[in-house]
Amino acid sequence: MIMRILKTARFRYATKAFNPNKPLTDEQINTLKEVIRLSPSSINFQPWHFLVATSAEAKANIAAACPGPMTYNAIKIKQAPLVIVFCAKTTVNDDDVARVIAQENQDGRYPNDAARKDRNTLLSNYIANLNSDAAGSKSWLDKQTYIALGQVLLAAADMGIDSVPIEGFDAKLLDKQFALKAKGYHATVIAAFGYRSDDDFNAKLAKSRFPAEQLFSQL
Repeated sequence: MIMRILKTARFRYATKAFNPNKPLTDEQINTLKEVIRLSPSSINFQPWHFLVATSAEAKANIAAACPGPMTYNAIKIKQAPLVIVFCAKTTVNDDDVARVIAQENQDGRYPNDAARKDRNTLLSNYIANLNSDAAGSKSWLDKQTYIALGQVLLAAADMGIDSVPIEGFDAKLLDKQFALKAKGYHATVIAAFGYRSDDDFNAKLAKSRFPAEQLFSQL
């Protein structure tokens, strides 16, 4: 199992060109969606939403947020059989706390009512403290989506599916395209999934990472 996860990590790379004629199956797409749904988040708050695009029209609408010098990302988005836009909540409040508590209660996470009330107090205090710093709150909310991003990129590689995370897009254009602000969300990052093209130059290059001795300090 250890060797498998390392093999998966070494297989994954940022795909620069997808094969538009090699689709993903519904089962593969649903599996990737389930991996995202199961992703961890701080205090299990799950302050996110995901736009899933598989049709040419939907992908073109996303690609429209990559104008000018970002056009190279628009090409990837149009080529890939699956594109997911990761969106974070713009703000959170007690209504969001209640939603989390209700879901956890439905899923049987509280042995008794006292445990539920304690959890409610913990979340309410956490969010109140978070909202005392608007910039810090946005940073925290945005970071949650990147946890899900990392999880699904590795999962895709484990399934033999190529992918690329995309930050080169106009978030304001994308938010406007899908009326995200009115829904209480904003786009943070895009991920495209599929199979590499034979013409993808990056697939033929060696993976380059700093050596472990430069990255880790044993305490």
